[in-house]
Amino acid sequence: MTNFKTSIVYFKAIDRHDIEELRLIRNTFVGKNIFQYDYEISEKNQIKWYNNLEHELYHYFIVKLVENNLSVGFVHFSQKGKKDIENNRAEVGIILKSNIENFTIPHQCISLLIRFCFIERKFNCLYGIFNIMNVKAIRLIKFFGFQTTKKSFKFVTETLDRNHYKSEVAKKCEKFLV
Repeated sequence: MTNFKTSIVYFKAIDRHDIEELRLIRNTFVGKNIFQYDYEISEKNQIKWYNNLEHELYHYFIVKLVENNLSVGFVHFSQKGKKDIENNRAEVGIILKSNIENFTIPHQCISLLIRFCFIERKFNCLYGIFNIMNVKAIRLIKFFGFQTTKKSFKFVTETLDRNHYKSEVAKKCEKFLV
């Protein structure tokens, strides 16, 4: 498996010990209103979610700081159904705590995530679904070459294919993978 580490952050695959931390992150202000739901997740529902998660298709990672091992958020990539599997594509996502002052962190997280998805997992396409009001996330994902492929009054889908990654985005990612 690829090294999920930069000079500032590393990814740790979630396990049963991380599900409460993941729930707390998802229930923060940052986590609300950017997903396709707007309700607080209970401990019971989080455990149920984790136990029902198809771990072959849904991959979640806690983002930790190298310096002090503190968690600052999570990232994921998921194949959400038959269409994703048939087309060899995955949904990606990132949720970081709101108090992050180092703007390199989100860039390193996205760089690690998309490089892993294209180089190691060999996906043909990545996409993210964002609340239209989550301007920061949309700006970040567009910085890495994602393009709008679907838009509604509430959500926007941003997509990046492997060829565009190889031709233009890989070099940009490498700058953050130090």
